[in-house]
Amino acid sequence: MKFPYILLICFFLGEQVGFAQHIMHKPVHLVRTVHPNTAKIARIQTQIMEKRMNLSPGQSEKVNSINTDFLNKITQLQNNTNLSQEDKIKQLAIIRDSKTIALKQVLDENQFKEYQKLHQELQEQRAKRIKDKSDEDSENNSEE
Repeated sequence: MKFPYILLICFFLGEQVGFAQHIMHKPVHLVRTVHPNTAKIARIQTQIMEKRMNLSPGQSEKVNSINTDFLNKITQLQNNTNLSQEDKIKQLAIIRDSKTIALKQVLDENQFKEYQKLHQELQEQRAKRIKDKSDEDSENNSEE
C-alpha cells in the first residue's frame, strides 16, 4: 500500500522542483513527450481517490482523465529544454492549479475537501522525506 502513496507524492502533486536539472542533461533520444507509465500511474492515483472520496463511476472516469492529462503535461514540461528551471516551476504551478480547478468541477464539496486534505497530507509527507534526505546527506558529508 505504500507504493501508491510514493507515486502520489511524485506525480499527483507534480512538485518535482529539481526535475529541470536532470532533464537538461539528457540526450535528445532519451527525452520522452509522454511517460510510458502515465496511464498506470493515473489509474493508481484515481483508485486512491476513489477509496478516499467515494467517487461514482462517472466521476472516476473524469478524474482518471484529469490525472492522465496532468501527468502528460508534467512530462512535457520536464522535457522542455527551452524553459529555465524558474519558468518550469512557474508553469508547474499553473498546471497544478488547472488540475485543481478541473477536479473542483467534478467533485462535490465534501469530496473536494477530502481531496484538499489528501493533497496537504502528501505535501507534508514529501517535505518530511526531503528533510530526512537532507539530514542524511549532511550526516554522510560530515563523516567524510
